[in-house]
Amino acid sequence: MGVEGEIEVERALRDVKDDLHIDPQMVVHDFVPASCSATEKVYGIEKSAIDPFHVMQEINRAIRKDLTCYRKKRFTAELHECHLFSKVVNDFQKFFKLNLKLPSNPESCLPNVEITHKTGQSALDMTRLVLEIVKITDYTLFFVVLRQRLRQLHQSSELNIKAFAMAIEEHLPTRSTTQKAYIRTVLDLFKKLKTFYAEARRPIKTQQTKFNKRKWALFYQPENLNLDRVKLLTRFLAIYPELQPYRDLTLSMGSIYRLPLTLLKDQLIDQLPIREEYSDDLKTAIATIKKHKAEILRFREFCQKNPKLPKKCRANTEYINQHFHEIFQSGLYLKEWNRLENEIELQMGGQVRNFISAL
Repeated sequence: MGVEGEIEVERALRDVKDDLHIDPQMVVHDFVPASCSATEKVYGIEKSAIDPFHVMQEINRAIRKDLTCYRKKRFTAELHECHLFSKVVNDFQKFFKLNLKLPSNPESCLPNVEITHKTGQSALDMTRLVLEIVKITDYTLFFVVLRQRLRQLHQSSELNIKAFAMAIEEHLPTRSTTQKAYIRTVLDLFKKLKTFYAEARRPIKTQQTKFNKRKWALFYQPENLNLDRVKLLTRFLAIYPELQPYRDLTLSMGSIYRLPLTLLKDQLIDQLPIREEYSDDLKTAIATIKKHKAEILRFREFCQKNPKLPKKCRANTEYINQHFHEIFQSGLYLKEWNRLENEIELQMGGQVRNFISAL
């Protein structure tokens, strides 16, 4: 929100305080600057607080963005490389179907591959091998070299490479070495090459799916862990050890509401690390939490002084807004006031005071 948002929030709070004479012990809000500033102006800094829901939401939302970027870098980029190889091979196929020659340097048409991408490097090596064979214009020599290369591929430890060699051998002509047999074999090479890319993408897609399902283990707090979750988290970090800093960060954030209040004042929030590998969004989220340290701890202090406060109020007040919004989103605002009040009380499970008629 900008300046106008702050003015509107301040005006609304002053109406509540001056016209309705409501002076709460604590005003709970999120990290929106307009809410923070307006609350402090109307009710004072000592009554401004931020609840745990919005604290964890601020940091977890930024971590999820980092995990999305990590997934793209680790999986999506490599999948895209294989897709680019398929597009290039499609173009090569069109050349041969139209009886045209390949470019003088077909290797220059191949996409760039990251050195760390094992699947991309394998696709690049296989494509170069096929292009080396296809460039041979002597039909007899072409089939001789092709059979030699296929025998070499059979010695590979990679199952998909062996499968590629076997698939080509099944359709090789036994005697004829004519131009027609040459073109048919080249087209079959390109076709099987695209199948090779598709099979190479399959395990990456499987890993990507598993990553999407299991990345939530990073957010499990100790009080919510069981034996199965511990095993899942251990396996996940064993596969992706570079994500350990994010796990440590979520534990540190959860400790804000687990550790004694005196320890928090001295250590945790101020010592939240801002690592170089973090995204700008995550760095900003950590800086925001440090900036609003006083409001976060003020909520802790208030809950400690009021132990009879319901647990749901001590953890998350957002559900109140969600339930209140549902009533008006469903068109119930068209009803009479008494019916509307009854609907709100039913939805929120408590008594509702109508101040609108008093304004």
